[in-house]
Amino acid sequence: MSVSSTFGLIASGVMAIVASPSLAQQAPARIDPAAPPVVEVRVYSSDGRIARRSFDLINGTATSLCVASTTGRYRLRVVSMSGGAMRGADAGSTIAYRVKFRDGSGAEQVKTMQGSEIAFEGRSPGTTDCSHGANAFMLVDSPEQALTVPVAGSYADRLSLSAEPL
Repeated sequence: MSVSSTFGLIASGVMAIVASPSLAQQAPARIDPAAPPVVEVRVYSSDGRIARRSFDLINGTATSLCVASTTGRYRLRVVSMSGGAMRGADAGSTIAYRVKFRDGSGAEQVKTMQGSEIAFEGRSPGTTDCSHGANAFMLVDSPEQALTVPVAGSYADRLSLSAEPL
């Protein structure tokens, strides 16, 4: 089973993140080897609560996540709704960005959004559900050189997250 969540980015100093309250299925407390693998994704607001509506973060700040899989491994897909760049009001203006992701084992990966999708493979050791809160984080930012080229204005992209057990 895979789950998904969506959040939006705004480059003019603020990143807005939107998540649905309960997109994930709770994994059973005791894992049945015959049960199909389950993965759960939760996005948390800055006060540690599960994000139920949009909220703002300063661009370059991390958002806490919980990504847990009954198999201990998962693939987290990050899909850009704007083709892999933050777009300005002037349709021709874009800003490149990168996504940094740290999983439950502490492994960190950084990928530049090129095209509309990137994927991270992660681990959630000892965590089969999100009942204990955040175990990962994601940071979306733009390299300095990307910020010096575009026309002044607001730039935005919307990201969709989905996860599948491995």
